[in-house]
Amino acid sequence: MKSKSHKFLRNLTTRNSKSQAALEFLTTYAWAFLVIIIMISALAYFGVLSPSKLLPDRCNFGSEIGCDKNRMIINNVNDNTLTMRLANNFGTAVTVTAVTVTTDITPAGSCTGQINDLAIPATGFSWASDTTITLNADCSTGTKLVEKEKIKMSIEVDYYSTSAGEAYGKIIFGEIFTTIQ
Repeated sequence: MKSKSHKFLRNLTTRNSKSQAALEFLTTYAWAFLVIIIMISALAYFGVLSPSKLLPDRCNFGSEIGCDKNRMIINNVNDNTLTMRLANNFGTAVTVTAVTVTTDITPAGSCTGQINDLAIPATGFSWASDTTITLNADCSTGTKLVEKEKIKMSIEVDYYSTSAGEAYGKIIFGEIFTTIQ
C-alpha cells in the first residue's frame, strides 16, 4: 500500500510541475508578446510604419499617354495645383475635349484641367502626335492638402482621333501617386 500512495504522490507532483512549467512559460512569453505589440502600435501611431510613405512616385496612363513621374508637381495649400507633362504616344493626332482630375481626399474633390495654361476650348484641344503638353489642374480640395504627404489622383482624358472625328470619342484613365510639395 505504501508503494501505491508513494507512486500516486510522485505522479501528482510530476503533473503539477509540468503544469507549473507550462504556466510560467506562457506568462513569461505573454509579457514579451505584449511588449512587442505595444512597440509596433507606437511605431504605427507615429507614422513610422506608414507604407504609403515608402512607395515611390508613379504615373500610369498605359501606352497611349506617356508621363514623367519626375515632372509631376502637386503644390501645397497656397497654390492647390497639379502640374505634369504628358506625351502623345497614340501615333496620330488627337483632339482632347475634356480632362477631369479627382483626388482620394474625402470628400473627393474635382479639379479643373487646363492644357498649356489655357482652358480647353469647346471645340477641343488639338494634340499633335509625338508632342508633349503641360497639364495643369486647379484643385478645389487644396485646403486639405498636407505638405510632404502622398496623394493619389485619378485623371480622365476625353479625346477622339482627329482623323476619325467626334463620333469616335474615347476615354482614357490615368492615375498618379506623388508627394505634395
